[in-house]
Amino acid sequence: MLWIDPIYAGRVLSILCGFGAMIMIGELSRELYGQRPSKYACWLYIVSPLIYQLNLRVLTESLFQFLMLASAWMLLRFFKNNDDRSGSLFIFVSGLAMLTRPEAILYAPLVLAILVFSIKNRRNYVASFTSLIPWTVYLAWNIVNSGSESYNRIFVANLAEFHPDKALERLISYVDLYPYVAFYPIFFMALVHIIQNRNAIWKRLVLYIHISYAAILFLHPAWSTRFLLIPLSFFIVETSAHLPAFRRLTAFLVLSTAFVFSVSAIFLQRHMFEDFKIVGSTVGIHFPASNSQSTNASGRVYSDEQVKTSYYARQPVKGYDHNTKLNPGDLLIVHSFYTDLSAEKRYLNAHYRYHVLQLAEYSIVPVLGDTLGARYDLTNSPVLSTRRFEKQRFQSVLVKIDAPLTAGAPIQN
Repeated sequence: MLWIDPIYAGRVLSILCGFGAMIMIGELSRELYGQRPSKYACWLYIVSPLIYQLNLRVLTESLFQFLMLASAWMLLRFFKNNDDRSGSLFIFVSGLAMLTRPEAILYAPLVLAILVFSIKNRRNYVASFTSLIPWTVYLAWNIVNSGSESYNRIFVANLAEFHPDKALERLISYVDLYPYVAFYPIFFMALVHIIQNRNAIWKRLVLYIHISYAAILFLHPAWSTRFLLIPLSFFIVETSAHLPAFRRLTAFLVLSTAFVFSVSAIFLQRHMFEDFKIVGSTVGIHFPASNSQSTNASGRVYSDEQVKTSYYARQPVKGYDHNTKLNPGDLLIVHSFYTDLSAEKRYLNAHYRYHVLQLAEYSIVPVLGDTLGARYDLTNSPVLSTRRFEKQRFQSVLVKIDAPLTAGAPIQN
């Protein structure tokens, strides 16, 4: 049987979904502004720094972006052409987006509005209700898996951790970082055109998307610049309409400088999370969970970051903090991005006999990344924006627990 490395498979899927999103942005621009702006929209998508970065990583963002843009295109056709089939497709595809990421909940009021319109006018309401299947699956899945730590559940749970001062900081970050990750010329051209835009339906949709995302980022305690991908996609459509008004040289300079920015960012942060990959791969290769002959067959793997570590280790990884009881044979992975390694060494020295299996480290200049050498909850703070151009150094340590220390046992060096 042909086995495909899941990392490469994930990247291929991200690229394909990114290509689909580019087509949707082009179709939106064509539907609104014509053929020439549509071509500019595709080029703007290709050179956009944030999109360029995310489409090369193994993330759900590319698929989510495609589904959200496809939904917007169908919604636009529903209102513009009075097309019932487009309304049903909007409900169905937006439900698929909801199954991908919970931020798609912002389409729920529009889904409800189309359903009410269909019932009130007795137009194609059977197809409209049938298209609710993905939304129904989403609700059923959450009811059945009510006790699991799914992303959707974590997303909702995080909303309970609302602190006004941090929320205000996130809102300021939205205003501060959005023009930067969008690339300033692209952002301001879009801003000018949305102000001048006389297409009431599209203008309201663009404003609704931005206000909804601002509200999400205001409430969500763990937001990152990846959340800006959807608002940015709508702004690219606006820029594509404004760009033809300039000379071709101006358009070329905007596109070429955006491309240089994108390539530079990818090059400078090409080793992002390399330490996660190195230690995770070591666990996956030398301590596979399915191998009964593994030297770690009786132990478990713990980490201060479960998702990335389990991805690279190719096996379940349990969360770790100082309330975790580690047993002989257990593996522990800690990362400097989440944990003070000096303090963690002192803690382990006082509680366990252990030996270090591997120390991995890397350096990047996080021009677009959220990985800054600061506390995790401050990585998107405007105060720290200048640190995106400083070299950041990160480490991950893989240790194996030999035995817990008893009273009077010698402390390790």
